[in-house]
Amino acid sequence: MSIKFEFLEHGDCTIITTDKFTMMIDGGSTNPFRSLKYKGIKPEIDSIILTHIDGDHIGGIISYLSDPGNLAELKYIFFNEPSAARLFNTPNNSANISKKQGNKLKAAIANHNHIEHINCIYSESGEATHLDRSVTDGTQFIVLSPDKMQLKKLFKSWVPSTKSIDTNISDKAYNKETPLEDLDDSDKDMDSSITNASSLAFLVIHNQRKFLMLGDAHITQVTQQLIAMGYRDADGMRLKLDFVKLSHHGSRRNTSKDFLSIIETENFIVSKSSISQKNPDRETIAKLAKFSNPRGVFKRILVNTPNVGYLGFTEFEKQKYLFSIEPIQNEEFSYL
Repeated sequence: MSIKFEFLEHGDCTIITTDKFTMMIDGGSTNPFRSLKYKGIKPEIDSIILTHIDGDHIGGIISYLSDPGNLAELKYIFFNEPSAARLFNTPNNSANISKKQGNKLKAAIANHNHIEHINCIYSESGEATHLDRSVTDGTQFIVLSPDKMQLKKLFKSWVPSTKSIDTNISDKAYNKETPLEDLDDSDKDMDSSITNASSLAFLVIHNQRKFLMLGDAHITQVTQQLIAMGYRDADGMRLKLDFVKLSHHGSRRNTSKDFLSIIETENFIVSKSSISQKNPDRETIAKLAKFSNPRGVFKRILVNTPNVGYLGFTEFEKQKYLFSIEPIQNEEFSYL
């Protein structure tokens, strides 16, 4: 069996294809397949994972479900629906964008009886919690986030905030004059939002190949779960991966030195929330450059945008710290 990953240019959306299933993880904010039109590709999706209810992940899924022509093959949707929360117990005319979209998704699922909604997905410390094997066949999806407590918190108390600038995501003007050596690489002020705490994150295993798909999850939760599974900062004990899709679009608040110390990979992928946002943070790049992988291993940082020059790192810095920053445009990751 083979597996192929496509990281779409438009928002946070990934297509995973094997000879057994075609899965969409998140859908960006609008039409997730706009960037595939030039290839003449329209995947026949049979399963969808929504990592969490946030506009830049759920919007494209609603767009996809609104077209009846897309639904013939769709059999499963994985989606932690906080049905006990006020999100779904108030009228649809709320000005809150996530609340409206959450209700639209719930209604879309309810209108199609052939789509099975698989809910209440969470990790157990030290245990490998998997998605339903009837969906993923021989490919394993091991749940790293959220844990049961985080999911309960979402179900009972989450009231989504109205649309505002997300301070976790870089929309600031970069100070390209600050050398990589002097960028803040501390792990202070890490992500604390309830919505991101509830984000699904997975270790995907296919024919001994391993991949991390982190959604917008809190990196502390992911790190704790990997440690509970036996991974350590020691030779032979680190989790060896083909790639990591970084959490929350490369926000500095969702990548930590502790996390980087227990994994080994040459490929770090950033799915930008939108073309206009300037994530990933330069501070995140500094952490990857300084603290990931054993000495002497080159690192590729791949961003789903045609232009990465705005990040401003010099060729001297890239050579010194052994990394590149490349657009992921038109690139697919295929493995046997």
